[in-house]
Formats: sequence, C-alpha cells, structure tokens
Amino acid sequence: MNTTHAKFFPPAPPSPKGAAHPRLFQRPLSLTFLLLLVHLLSACLTNLRAQEQLGLRTGSFSGVNALSLNPAAATGMPLAWDVNLIEAGIFGQTNYAFVNNGGLLPFWRARKNLIFDVPETVSSTEPPIPGAFIVDFRTNRQHKHLAIISNITGPSFFVSLPDGNKIGLISRARLMLMGYKVPSVLDYYTYEAKPNFENFEVAPFHTGLMSWSELGLHFSHEWETWYGTFGFGITGKYLQGYEAAFFDNNKPTTIAKLPGDSLTSISADLSYGLTLGAFEENGYRFGPTGHGLGLDLGMQITGEGSYEPLSWRVGIALLDLGRIHFDQLAQQHRVQIDNKTIILDTEPLTHFQRTEFTDTLIGGFSEQVLGDPRASLADNAFQMWLPTALSLQGEVALTDDFFLHGLLIQRLAYRPSVSRGNFLALTARYEKKYWGLWLPLSLYNYTELQLGLALKAGPLTIGTERLASFFSNKQWDGLDFYFALKVPPFSLQKTLKPQRRHRRGKSPRCYEF
Repeated sequence: MNTTHAKFFPPAPPSPKGAAHPRLFQRPLSLTFLLLLVHLLSACLTNLRAQEQLGLRTGSFSGVNALSLNPAAATGMPLAWDVNLIEAGIFGQTNYAFVNNGGLLPFWRARKNLIFDVPETVSSTEPPIPGAFIVDFRTNRQHKHLAIISNITGPSFFVSLPDGNKIGLISRARLMLMGYKVPSVLDYYTYEAKPNFENFEVAPFHTGLMSWSELGLHFSHEWETWYGTFGFGITGKYLQGYEAAFFDNNKPTTIAKLPGDSLTSISADLSYGLTLGAFEENGYRFGPTGHGLGLDLGMQITGEGSYEPLSWRVGIALLDLGRIHFDQLAQQHRVQIDNKTIILDTEPLTHFQRTEFTDTLIGGFSEQVLGDPRASLADNAFQMWLPTALSLQGEVALTDDFFLHGLLIQRLAYRPSVSRGNFLALTARYEKKYWGLWLPLSLYNYTELQLGLALKAGPLTIGTERLASFFSNKQWDGLDFYFALKVPPFSLQKTLKPQRRHRRGKSPRCYEF
C-alpha cells in the first residue's frame, strides 16, 4: 500500500536559518541514490580521450589519427603512409558544480598549496578559508552531466597499397566516466532544500565508468569517381577491459528525506555493477577482467576542383560499436521495490576502508533494502557497451590551405554503457604539410559553447577545445588538452604510393610523399 511517510515518522523540528552544512571533502554531500554511484566510481578512479581532438582528426594530413573519427578518413588523403608515435589527451566537464575563482593557470600558480572550500552561504559557522578556491553548485533546472575522458594512443600506422587499398594497426588505452541527464532534483541546493517526509520523484538516468585497451586492424579502399573519390573504411578492434562500473535508475524512483542521513522510498528499480580489482586485500590487482570486440565503420566522398588536395568532402561513420564482457572479479546487482516502504540509513554506508567497500556499501545497501547482504547479487558477470555514436563530417576548401570543417557526433545509447557527449562543431583550419592552425567553435551536449585552439608544427600537435579553461578565474567547470607526436612524413619507395588512373579531363595527381 502506498502510504505517506508522515504516518511513520513525526515531523522534524525546523532547522535554524543558516545551519551549517558539512564542509566539502570532509564528508560526503547529501546522500541520495546518486551518492552510491559517486562512491563507487570515485573508488575505481583512485586506482586507475580528450573530447574529439579536432586538431588531430580533421586535417588533410591527419593520417592514422583521423581514423577514430571516421575509418574512411584515410581515403582521399595525399599520404602514402603515416605513423603515430604517441597521442594523449584528457577532457573533463560538468554542469553540476564549478570552482568560482579557479582555472588551470591559477591552480598551477597555487600548486604547492591547493585548498578548496565552500562559499560562506553554505556554512555560516565556518567561513571560507582565505586564499582557497571556492567550490559551488549550479542551481538551474537543466539536467546535469559529468564527463571524464582520457586516452593514450600508442604506436599506430597505416600504409597505402596498390589499387587504392590501405591497411593499418591502431593501439589505444581509454578511460571514460560518463553520466548524462541526471535529474535536476538531485542538484546540491535543490536536494538540501527539500523538506523532510515530502515525497519527490527521481527520473531515470544512467551512468558508467570503464577503462579498456584496444588493438585495431584497419582496412580501407577508395574508388576513383568522375568528381573525386569514394572511400570505405573498417577498423575491427580486440578489447581488453580493466575496470568498469555502472548505475542505472531504470524507472522513476520515489524517495523522501528523513531527519539525519536517512531517506525512504516506496518504489525503485536499480541496476548496478562493478569490477572488484581495486578492492582486493592484497592491493590493487591490475590486469584484464573482461574481453570483447568492437567495430568502426565509415564512408567518405571527396571532390576535386580548383583546390588541392581536395575541394570538399563529406563522411559518415558508426563509431565504437561493440561491448566488453566482464567475467573476472565482477558483480552485477539488481534492486526492485514496488509499493513497499523501505528506510535507508546512509550513515553506515559511507565510512569504509578500501577493502571493506563491497561488504559495507554494496552488501550494507542490500541488507537494508532487501534484508540480506547478498540478495541484490544477480550475477558474477556483466557487459558494458562502448560509447557508440554516429559521426557526420563535412568540409569545404576556401583556398588550397584554408578550410571550413563541420562535425556532428550523436551518441547512440545502449545499457549499460559509457556514453560519449553529443558534439557539434565548426572549425576554421589553415593547414600546410608540416604546420597548421585550427580554431574550433563547438557546442558540447548542445548546451556548452566553447572555443578551442590547436597548433601543428612538424611532428608535434597540441590543442584544446576549451581554451578558456586555461585562463579562467571565474566559474571553472572543465578542461581539455591533447597532444600527439608523429614521424614526420618523408618519401617512400614508389611502390607504396597510391596507384591512380588518369581521369578524363584531369591530369594525374603527383604525390609528394
């Protein structure tokens, strides 16, 4: 029977105005079902690709680095071969919280004494620490998101063969933590303002974390057309998973706050799982805990005209189709509550040592909700989907060296998974063979407008899609940085150069490398 909570609990006395909140990082924020995920993910992260890296993916000479945006991108490029030595990047962004007076350069200047505090309005009894960076929380009604992405691309290459074929090898390591469409009712201030015993609904949302490596074999082929080329590319990937976690609120969940660190619920459908390598008694166990297969597919059309190496191109790709099956040191859980009142005391769930994580948090939650610490365990294995997305690209040359490039990436959500952010960008690019300049203007998740900058000088490319994050001293909520070091192109023997037929009305192309 759906019973109001006032029948079970007496009203709590009103809190005095300006009552102190716990200081940030001294203990957890107000505890909701979302907090269970935060602890789970943060524990994984302490034991451990920058956004879309347009300066590496969208050039006429980007080579093997462009294949992660479209595996057909190598077709139409005036390259007989390309070798990447190392590529790395990191991206992080959230609209849940921000540092009010921070940024990468201010953090660097204060690196020997980094202190974070909360604003005076949060804790009137403990004023902010002088010189501290002030962390505050958004109060708008937007869905909240969190993204942390990092990648390292190791030695990778492709080489052109006769008759328009290219083959290559790609090695990468990736880590992603993603949460999208987290209901605004879980905003810090919104949740804190909720009166005790008042039911409110938390809409479905999904989050995930995964670290994995990829070894990919690439093949692409291009056909000459009367206007330019048509290319098709495919990259098959062998995947090794290391750490993973997910939390899915599958349907609207009704909860209410209780006095103290407790809450109650009358309906919930939660799925969650994790790998346990970070919580072993003998220390962190590094090694694969799962395996899988992945696939990138793409096609590209290029057009010749007044400019070299091309006048325009369009492409479409399906990226990161695949999943990893985690079956070592893995647990999958399910909690379902329907028309039944349960009480959750979150205080004992938030204090534990690393090796006590599964017993205290996972088992303790199951015992409080289902009456048995192992009742929530559904399986000792689970699967995680890759961040599958549809990628659309278009480019037009304004001169031989100046281009406008458009990109749309739309995530395709599967469950459970790590989902990439939606991304829309327009990039102005001035590019020569050995150097270039990129100025991307992008819209992350269709809400966060950002300006970037990338520079290429010989074998080195560095860039960011959040240029303001380096200089911000206002509301800092993210960062992005990437670089790559490649083997400078030089001439190979002629047998490795693309063999092109002479098209009617056009002179044969002469490739310089």
